[in-house]
Amino acid sequence: MLKKILLTVIIIYIPNSLHFPASLGLPGLNVFNLLFAGLLFIYFKTKKNDDPKSPLSGNIKFYYFISFIALIISIPVTSHLVDNITIFKNIVIYSSLYFLVYSICDNEEDIEYFIKVIYFVVFLMCVEIIREKLAFGLGSSKRVAGAFGQDESAANYAGVYLSIFLPLLLKNYLYKCEKFTKPIFTLGIFFMGVFSIFYTYSRQSYLSLLITSTLNFSKKHKFLLVILVILLFNSSVWLPNTVLQRIEGTQVENSEGEEELDESSESRFVIWQAAYDNLILENPLGIGLNEFKTRIDPYMPEWIHARDAHNTFVLITTESGIFGFIAFILLLIRMYYVGGVIKRDAQLDHVKMLGEGYQLTIMAVVLGNIYSSTFYSPEIMGNFWILSALIKKYYLL
Repeated sequence: MLKKILLTVIIIYIPNSLHFPASLGLPGLNVFNLLFAGLLFIYFKTKKNDDPKSPLSGNIKFYYFISFIALIISIPVTSHLVDNITIFKNIVIYSSLYFLVYSICDNEEDIEYFIKVIYFVVFLMCVEIIREKLAFGLGSSKRVAGAFGQDESAANYAGVYLSIFLPLLLKNYLYKCEKFTKPIFTLGIFFMGVFSIFYTYSRQSYLSLLITSTLNFSKKHKFLLVILVILLFNSSVWLPNTVLQRIEGTQVENSEGEEELDESSESRFVIWQAAYDNLILENPLGIGLNEFKTRIDPYMPEWIHARDAHNTFVLITTESGIFGFIAFILLLIRMYYVGGVIKRDAQLDHVKMLGEGYQLTIMAVVLGNIYSSTFYSPEIMGNFWILSALIKKYYLL
């Protein structure tokens, strides 16, 4: 019972952490660390010597090792070592939820329950975003982010978060799978999520949602795919004007009457090019963990105020070098491959559904990290690691 309560609280807390107190008044002690310590206690109390090794174990540990080397590289040059150590701690502690959950969830009923909790948290996120949007007004161009905060980057976070979990919800409905919840409920949450993503005005999330939905329909649901194509070709009829303006605003007309990317989109390509020319080529082994913002600054033109990489692949390659890029790519490929194994070998439809849905989830993670660097974000990725463990352990059981 303690395990169930504690993990439920963790799943709800992670993406909603801004709504709760973070500090407990003691240095180094916060709410999540306390929850994590409780889960760690349960792990050591219930761990058995014959526990099967978790899939992805080698890839994740290689990713840890490369990140640790990047932390070491940063020590001689950094002016913010404590921040760098905190970033490394977050990389390890949130992804290690995968190992803890994989070990302590030892029966199908518990896993089914926790997957329902993840569905419920997505529902809560949608409710908050929709409530916030209605408060601003549907005609407002103000971006909404729900539990992730108030600024523009928070809206991107909300869009990426929803785009990661919605493909599995849609897959649940298409399979008419009642093992986790009624299919009509997952369809309802999916459409709430679509509405919510619209008003985050996150263009990368639009693209991710479009690609994963297309793939969801492409095999057994050709009629729905045709409907989707018809809707796309007639998007000006049904899409909200503010969403259309956001999409159309990707390209603007300059003073000479020529089409070019808007400033936000253009700045990303300038940042990536500067990172490649001045940091990656000169430091193929990496500049050090959490050093991107500091080291890229001298190469940025005045009109670009952001110092974030806006691309996890660029960020990891710059900070952790070519080996960091390899570790990250291998991890993503291995995740996708494991989802394929589940899809191919599962004997039961609801398990096969999890394998297919997980592959689309991985695709959404990739797409969500091409135009922003969210892989290090605990609020976005924490429940992803938990979901990864639940799906893989469920298949094993």
